[in-house]
Amino acid sequence: MYTYLEVFEENRAVCINISRRERLNSLGVAIGKELLSCLTDIKNRTDGYLSRTDTVAAPRMVILSATPEKSIWIAGGDLKELSQLNAIEVHEYIMLWSEICLLLRNLPIPTIAIVTGACLGGGAELAMSCDLRLMTEDAYFSFKQVQIGLSLGYGTTALMTRLLGEARARSILLQGKTISSKEAEVLGLVEKISTKDTLERDRHDLMQHVLSLSPYGIATQKKNFDLLPHESEPLHFLSNWGNPDHRKFLNDFKNKP
Repeated sequence: MYTYLEVFEENRAVCINISRRERLNSLGVAIGKELLSCLTDIKNRTDGYLSRTDTVAAPRMVILSATPEKSIWIAGGDLKELSQLNAIEVHEYIMLWSEICLLLRNLPIPTIAIVTGACLGGGAELAMSCDLRLMTEDAYFSFKQVQIGLSLGYGTTALMTRLLGEARARSILLQGKTISSKEAEVLGLVEKISTKDTLERDRHDLMQHVLSLSPYGIATQKKNFDLLPHESEPLHFLSNWGNPDHRKFLNDFKNKP
C-alpha cells in the first residue's frame, strides 16, 4: 500500500515506520503524501472519540519510527528534491508537512516518536510534533535550518516556544543548535534515554502505561493543550464528565466499603 512506510498494528497501537534509506529517510513530497494519507486514516478511525461508548475497535496510540541509515534517523527535508521545485510546489510542500505535524498534535490519541539516530531539520520538527519521545543514547536533534538559510517551516516554532520557553527556544533555533539525548532529557523533551538493548522494553513499557490510562481522559487533555483562552478548559472538562471510564470510577468509589 505504501512505498516509504511500513504500517502495522500492535497492541492497539498504529505503528508507522519510515523507510526511505536510499535518501536517509529525508522528507520529500511522495513520502509526505503517504504519511498524510496514513494519519488521515487514523484520524477518521478516531473521530468522535469522546462521544463513543465503546472504543475497543479504535487505535489507542501512534508509534512513529524510522529505519536509520548511516546513524541518521531522518535527514530533514529532501533538499535535492526541493531544489527542483518551483515556488508554487515549495508552498505545497511546506503546507503538506505543516498539515502532517498538526495532525500528529491534534489526534485524540497519544503520538510517540521513537528516535534512534540523528534527527535533523524537518525530522526534528516531526519528532517534536509528537506528544512523547523515546531516544537512544546516540540520538540527537539538530535544528540546522538557519545554517542553510532557512527557518523552521512546518509550523513548529510556536510549539518549540511552548515546549522550551521563549528564551531557550530562541537560543536553540536562532543559532542552529544540536541537542544531545542527555540535553533533551534535561529539557524534558524525551521520556527516557534507552540503550539499543533496552529500547524495545522501554517502548513496550510506555505502550502498556498508555493503555492503562483512560482514552477519554487523554483525548480531552489533548484538546486542552491547544486551548486559547484557557477559559474553554472547564467547558471541555464538563463535556467529558460522565464518560464510561469516569462513570465506572465514580461507581466503584461509591461502592467502596
